[in-house]
Amino acid sequence: REALRSLQSIGLIKIEHGSGVYITGTRPSTELSSHFQKMGEDLLLVLAETRRILEPELAFLAAERGTDEELMEIESLVRQMEEISQQGKDFAELDVLFHRQIAHAARNTILSQTLEGVSDLFLESRRAILLDPNALLRALRYHALIADSLKLRNAPQARLLMQGHMNSMLDEVLASEAQKQSKKKL
Repeated sequence: REALRSLQSIGLIKIEHGSGVYITGTRPSTELSSHFQKMGEDLLLVLAETRRILEPELAFLAAERGTDEELMEIESLVRQMEEISQQGKDFAELDVLFHRQIAHAARNTILSQTLEGVSDLFLESRRAILLDPNALLRALRYHALIADSLKLRNAPQARLLMQGHMNSMLDEVLASEAQKQSKKKL
């Protein structure tokens, strides 16, 4: 119930008592994004925590509900990220697209729109925290393993791998925040 109220407060859904819950059809991503950007310092941490809650379930649902074509597209995105990485370039946009495609394949409009609503923040945070080449390689390895699990339609494994990926990303955020704090003290 509380989650539905939160979604209603950001304009994603409309609750009509006695009638039901309706998706508004609006795309509040920029509005949602600007709302969250006012949070300041804690934004990256809060975003990472939110993604750690949402994305493992999206991966689970995508393994169960995604079409073969959608899962092949996810696998193709991983190959593209690998190619770009081998050229020494950043694959931030493809990374965001990878997570969006999983959300789409999950066939849960509310969860998908929630993730979409913060996707531009995700791109910003992705660029801010994944500057370490080892972190990029780790993220890429998780993506490949997640894509394999999706292709095999192993929903529990996809969930666990995405949970590991999100935990790793949260560790990167915490390390980045600690580094910022230590620089401030100098």
